[in-house]
Amino acid sequence: MFFEVQPGSDTGDRRYRELVEQLDMPMLIHVDGTIVFATQAVVDLVRVEDLQALKGRQLVDFIHPDDLEMVVAQMVRVLAGEPSERHRYRIRRADGTDAWVAAAATPYLLGDVAGALVVVEDITARLDAEAKLRASEVRYRALVQNSADIVAIVSAEGRLTYVSPATAAVLGREVEEVAGTDVRRWLHPDDTMVIERLIGRLRHGPLGEGSSATFRVRHQDGAWRHLEAIATSRLDEPAIAGVVVNARDVTDRIAASARLRRMALHDSLTGLANRTLIEDRIKQAVQRGPTAVVMLDLNRFKDINDSLGHAVGDVVLAEIADRIRRSVRSGDTVGRVGGDEFVLVLPQAGELQDIRATVDRIVSTLQEPIEHGNSRFRLSASVGIAFAPEHGTTGEGLLRAADAAMYRAKRERSGPSVYDHRDRERSIERLALSSELIDAIELDQFELHYQPKYDLASGRLIGAEALLRWFHPTRGLIPPDGFLPLAEDTGAIHAITRWVIDTALAQARAWTEQGHDLSVAVNLSPSSLQDPSFADHVQAALVAEGVASERLVLEVTEQTVMADPETALSVMRRLSDLGVRFSVDDFGTGYSSLTYLRMLPVTELKIDRSFIGDDCGAVDHDIVETIIALSRRLGLQVVAEGIESCDATDYLRSAGCDVGQGFHLGHPLPAAELDLGGPACVAHEHAVHGSAGSHLAS
Repeated sequence: MFFEVQPGSDTGDRRYRELVEQLDMPMLIHVDGTIVFATQAVVDLVRVEDLQALKGRQLVDFIHPDDLEMVVAQMVRVLAGEPSERHRYRIRRADGTDAWVAAAATPYLLGDVAGALVVVEDITARLDAEAKLRASEVRYRALVQNSADIVAIVSAEGRLTYVSPATAAVLGREVEEVAGTDVRRWLHPDDTMVIERLIGRLRHGPLGEGSSATFRVRHQDGAWRHLEAIATSRLDEPAIAGVVVNARDVTDRIAASARLRRMALHDSLTGLANRTLIEDRIKQAVQRGPTAVVMLDLNRFKDINDSLGHAVGDVVLAEIADRIRRSVRSGDTVGRVGGDEFVLVLPQAGELQDIRATVDRIVSTLQEPIEHGNSRFRLSASVGIAFAPEHGTTGEGLLRAADAAMYRAKRERSGPSVYDHRDRERSIERLALSSELIDAIELDQFELHYQPKYDLASGRLIGAEALLRWFHPTRGLIPPDGFLPLAEDTGAIHAITRWVIDTALAQARAWTEQGHDLSVAVNLSPSSLQDPSFADHVQAALVAEGVASERLVLEVTEQTVMADPETALSVMRRLSDLGVRFSVDDFGTGYSSLTYLRMLPVTELKIDRSFIGDDCGAVDHDIVETIIALSRRLGLQVVAEGIESCDATDYLRSAGCDVGQGFHLGHPLPAAELDLGGPACVAHEHAVHGSAGSHLAS
């Protein structure tokens, strides 16, 4: 099994290097024998000038010729994915001297390239010490008493007949407490058999035979410490009559290794499984039976990062991760595979209704308010579902299918969507379109059309609403709902909105220069009201074009404001203080909160087209008249959009509606084609006789 490091992530690579280079141990990574990474401790061990002098060198350059064959065979096995046990061999330093090392290698993936992580320990001094100790018991005792490692003698029965003073430093226990006790008393229960097998093997082996083992012993504070030991049989020597154990505390090294493994398989922010682990869990689940893969993407999460900062965004992601984790079964896997994308792997998946119940439970918990400082907001998610084996049998394929279904759910706002084959085609189309969208402004592919707005009482043209059109060189006209959701997802909406503001104000200036006193209205996306710099841009554009601020009307929906009311209100109030007017679009179809309506610095309400209909009989009189009455009480102007008949025009005028727009009155047109004079005069003439409506659209 390989541990993997994803290439291409500056943050991931930097954090990995910092962690490794801070470890106080010789550690290196090689790919096909070429050293690509090492700690400073390796530089010191092989005695080269610095890290740069080491990187790119062949590992075999530092192996003693007599041990080269054994080391190369070990490298081949590791690069094939088989971890190596700890081996001893000699190295040849850059200055020509030799040293003994004990090394263990672990397979490692650097992107798609197989490599090996090698942890090396210089055991030259230890081996020399052991040789000298064998030559002289006196010298042996002297060295042991001052060694930082624990040296112990264990009898054939498992009793500690001798322990060195290092016991106090490593285990927090005095020599008198440990000496004479059964070694099993201090061992972790799961490691007892390790020591028993070790002693048994040495008991029946030749004198001087050595073996190694790693085991846990209990520290005086109750924690378990990992010891790495080399044991040598001295059972047949009367003066020793036991197994000599040299043990070193490797707890920190093992913890560091565990952190490395966790970094390779888990998301550092949330602790959830990353894509590598998710794909592995999908593979295991599919082998056992039907599996569901669910992709969740947080809607408008970018607004939080843009308005409150990435630090707050990280806090929110961690909270969302915790909520999702608490909403699934113990056998399910939750992962994070993108900035605000989460994945569920649901093994042994039941019926679709069972999966939907899980998804509904998660979506419900996501909608619970999140509070941070003075901010309080709710999140929603778009959800895509894929099933194995129906939609794929590999981790990559099922993730791709769930992702495509999720984007359909986001686009259609239809709730959780289950993958079908057309989603892949749409996904490919979306990817191509998102790339072209980035260049659309620079390539001058956007154009504004203007829908006229008339004063219903006089028939006078008073302004126009700017509507964005994308004229693609090969796809033709792409309507706003075909690319604006994509612009929101990719972040291009900020640049597009600013282009619309600049272009609309330039047109307003042109109308003024032509002698026409007209306002221009621009629709805002939720992202604009979460962007603290948006107000600065609007102010600068007004100054640059020399347009009076009251000529600009910014249209917002209730949902746009409610995404983060506090931030939206702050931006709106600043612009309102400049004189910019605000209009609430689609009124009556959203939250319709009168509390927020009183708080918003708005001057206008737009009655949604769904209440107007296409003839007089379809107009919802009660709602229309209620909205008009409410507007009068609040001192707001009323605009009706979607007017498509003469009768509707006459009714709205008689009901007291101030302004109207719609296909009956005028279609959206390029500025050059907009009739700025004729219709208004005719309308005014006929308004006196009570039949102006039919001429407003002429």
